Amino acid sequence: CIPHSWNSAITAAASAHVASLLPDPTLMPGVDVPMMEYDTTENLLLSELLTQPLPFRDGGIVVPEVPGLGVDIDMAFVKKYRVDR
Repeated sequence: CIPHSWNSAITAAASAHVASLLPDPTLMPGVDVPMMEYDTTENLLLSELLTQPLPFRDGGIVVPEVPGLGVDIDMAFVKKYRVDR
């Protein structure tokens, strides 16, 4: 099982939490940590949505250990790009 994460840093944070909870039988052969597909295309919802980017170490996301998803949304970014109907 390899969760896929597309569209936003919030989705990436949620997918990282899911991947961190997968049981050992779901690991890929020869890989000792859960894997997750991560979108690397240019996307402001990945690069600018959070006040602090998701931390990476040794090629993987470090799963935040604070309550919730462990991320803070940059409300100035949201305000800049929101569309009022």
